[in-house]
Amino acid sequence: MITDYQKSQRARGVGSSDVPVILGLSPFKTPYDLWLERMGRIEPPPETEAMTIGSQIEPLLLSMAAQRIGERVVRPSQTFVGGKPHHRANIDGMVGIAKRGHPIVEAKSTGWLEGWGADGTDEIPEGVRAQVMYQMLITSSTIAYVACLRADRGLSFTLHPIEYDEGLAVAIVGAVDDWWGYVQSGTAPSSSPSLECVKRMRYSEDAAPVTIDDALLIADIDARQSLQQAEAYADTCRARLLAALGESRTGQSKDGCYSIKVAAVKTERFDTRAFQQGHPELAAQFRIAGGYNRVTVKERKKQTK
Repeated sequence: MITDYQKSQRARGVGSSDVPVILGLSPFKTPYDLWLERMGRIEPPPETEAMTIGSQIEPLLLSMAAQRIGERVVRPSQTFVGGKPHHRANIDGMVGIAKRGHPIVEAKSTGWLEGWGADGTDEIPEGVRAQVMYQMLITSSTIAYVACLRADRGLSFTLHPIEYDEGLAVAIVGAVDDWWGYVQSGTAPSSSPSLECVKRMRYSEDAAPVTIDDALLIADIDARQSLQQAEAYADTCRARLLAALGESRTGQSKDGCYSIKVAAVKTERFDTRAFQQGHPELAAQFRIAGGYNRVTVKERKKQTK
């Protein structure tokens, strides 16, 4: 759990949690998304429930790690800065005292076990390894312990000792420096942004129209048309399949390899329109103003002489 001051310092550099994103190892964010955040073009996404839970149980994981290691684990209050001002790391815990050169402890909680090895091994997901390696380089530590709370048919705790790999750490820092160059220059990285992210971009009503590469516009139009055609074909296939059932709810192929079942699902929904008509004043009290950006991409018909 980092302090409010540490959070405010994140924008001044690259933290260890940014490293998996920069390396393309994050399933949640792209390097372009992170660049948009650093440039102030979008607001950082709100903290999820999983992130909140992870922060709340961090002291417990550090305590359990201390019992396994046999030494106390303390929580640093400062942000460590590496060889360059933008090399920054907030450390969950350090063995003994919060000082450079001491082993670090990184607390993790997950229900996704891909990449995690058995207790006591150094098998951890590549994104976590990159994050920890960056932390070790910045803190001059030669060993780290990843304390992990797993949720898989029950809860279990594992501790993974990780040794410093200078070659890997140097490669990671090189990628970090390259990405930070995009922030300093204000030039977007070559990677693609996620759609969810760019939908949250800030727009200026006073900004002048920009010239966009025809290929980008054409690709979007073609992709949407292909999607519409695919959806229409999928609807036709589903209609033919349901018609083949006749009055039956189940069916299968001749060899039994494929089957279909139509199950009745009962649902209930809140009739918003009826409530607004019957209780307009009460409904007005709970109305929330909102909005969104509607995107329209079209091709203008060329005029013929």
